[in-house]
Amino acid sequence: MCGSRQWNTALLVTLIPWVIIFGILNLVLMIFPGWLAPFSNTFGYGVARLMGVSDLLDKIFKAKLEPSATDKVMVEALEHIYSDKSLLINEITTSNFDRFWTNMSSLFKSGVADNGDLKQQLYGFIRLKDIVAEYMWYLLTGGLVTSVGYNYVVNAGCSQNLKDMKQKDKKYNENANTLHDAQKGVKPRIYTMTE
Repeated sequence: MCGSRQWNTALLVTLIPWVIIFGILNLVLMIFPGWLAPFSNTFGYGVARLMGVSDLLDKIFKAKLEPSATDKVMVEALEHIYSDKSLLINEITTSNFDRFWTNMSSLFKSGVADNGDLKQQLYGFIRLKDIVAEYMWYLLTGGLVTSVGYNYVVNAGCSQNLKDMKQKDKKYNENANTLHDAQKGVKPRIYTMTE
């Protein structure tokens, strides 16, 4: 910019937007974890589904019960789970996971409630959803910070003092005179055509 290094502008354009905008985003995500939900329930669920969360739910929950079963509430709950597993997965967060595990244990297959391995696997999928959501927020915020910095650089003017401008002008005039003097002694080329 302006033919010279401007460290102050570079530092200002880089440090301030990243610290302020990215710092505020991290604070907001810590204070309001619900802001992760839109990306967690879409992109995060998609990644978790590709990684096999549906198969894990089949291992955890009882098979569909016959309508003649004694507990109609349990039958309805299992039907909702098997009709759309995303509804259940998207309601579970890292903060309510233990409460979910305790409350839903009556719908688990026998021995699952005490199976720490299945519990950890499911928690891993829930955490994966949150990680994907955080990544999406960071990606969008990084784009915003980059465009803020770019706009500042594009709109920044040159700030040079008079002494630097006089030195550059003097150097430019010396180079122009040297080039002009060098061209004085050289005869111009003349091209001729013969037919």
